[in-house]
Amino acid sequence: MKFSYLKELNSLANVCHSNNEGKAMFERKFKYRLHVENADLGEVELINPIAIGEAVKVGNKSYRITDIWHSKTGSIAYVEIID
Repeated sequence: MKFSYLKELNSLANVCHSNNEGKAMFERKFKYRLHVENADLGEVELINPIAIGEAVKVGNKSYRITDIWHSKTGSIAYVEIID
């Protein structure tokens, strides 16, 4: 049972890899549109995928990720400003 789970997980990873133009995981860039309090902060390009609760720094401001939505057209990260 454990082997089939790992096989399916590996298959999913291969699909994700091939959908990103054949780039290795550490060569990819992850693009997100940032939204804070009903305002669009624009698109950022990060070297790592983000997670809810994580802090990211864009320019000279820091933000905490509160929610993430993915679609075929792109990913949106909802953030709050960290004081």
